[in-house]
Amino acid sequence: MDLVYNPDIYEGSYLHLFASLHSNFSVFLNEEKKSKKGRKPLDKSALFKALLLKHLMINRSYRSVEAKLRVDTKLAHLLGFDHDRYPSDSALKQLFAILTIKELKSVMRGLVNELYSLKVLNCEVLALDSTPVPAYYRPPTKEGETPIDVDARWGYSKSKGGWYYGYKAQVVVDAETEIPLPCIVTPANVSDQKMVRPIARNLKKQGLVPCYILLDKGYDGGNNHLELRERLGSIGLIAANPRNSKKKRMRPMMKILGRKLFKQLTLDKFIPIKTRKKAYRASSTLMLEIEKYKAIYNDRISVERYFSSLKEQLNLEKHKLKGLKAIYKFVLFQCIAFLVIVLASERLKIPEAKRSPKFFQN
Repeated sequence: MDLVYNPDIYEGSYLHLFASLHSNFSVFLNEEKKSKKGRKPLDKSALFKALLLKHLMINRSYRSVEAKLRVDTKLAHLLGFDHDRYPSDSALKQLFAILTIKELKSVMRGLVNELYSLKVLNCEVLALDSTPVPAYYRPPTKEGETPIDVDARWGYSKSKGGWYYGYKAQVVVDAETEIPLPCIVTPANVSDQKMVRPIARNLKKQGLVPCYILLDKGYDGGNNHLELRERLGSIGLIAANPRNSKKKRMRPMMKILGRKLFKQLTLDKFIPIKTRKKAYRASSTLMLEIEKYKAIYNDRISVERYFSSLKEQLNLEKHKLKGLKAIYKFVLFQCIAFLVIVLASERLKIPEAKRSPKFFQN
């Protein structure tokens, strides 16, 4: 279906968004076994797009998607549904339940590769941070009552004003475009320090090796510097955490080793690993004192703006799910929805809509 976008008469719609989306999601999803008995099952790619529509809508629910497609038959046909065969809310719930995290990550990876081929992504500077995803169900009580959400844990977040009960999403974004890349969801009590290694592995697996990765002081540690430098091949610009420094002043030897690493990823292998960790950390601290690298590090705010878009426009913190697996899939759908918006705005040549999910919510 070819739709002509005219900004003078219309702001954008789901029709424009899905008409510009050429991806066939069945390529990334496992095919179900075909049965000769009964009615022909609904197309899995069409059902996936309907689930995606649910995460894009303002009033987000399975029944609202079903009602929307029954009224807007043009949109239903565009998603891939036949005449008078629209998905019920139970069919959408069932698909969400059987979808795997691996499948959703594959969909996300395919969209990222598509944007990279269109030269939308730069990926020279990336930013990593975490955001809280509070649990919908109550926490355990003092009486020892079993919590409904057994996977949720207590965690601390400044944005929540202290302790909260739920989960934590770790997301890497391209600092220039604010486009999400790898995403990992954990219970809220998992430390940020432990998440750099899996994130670095995901980036390397996807073939993304940036020049710099920007992180806040919650990730400051020798192990993380070593992981980014020697295993990923990137320089981690991490704000120094005063609590990790035993002495206020840096030793002269560490300063010398740190200066050598400004344009160098690794020290000589004969140097002990403990010394290398300290030298990488010293190098990052010294780099952040230079105006050039200060300007680069200021782009770390891009990941904060991305989280703000998810919370305000895609309702990241509003859900009725329980369990780590369901929350993980929910966050991945949020990231996929954002990637689809970027891809649609790029093909429609509307640069101002790249960071605005509300643009298509008419």
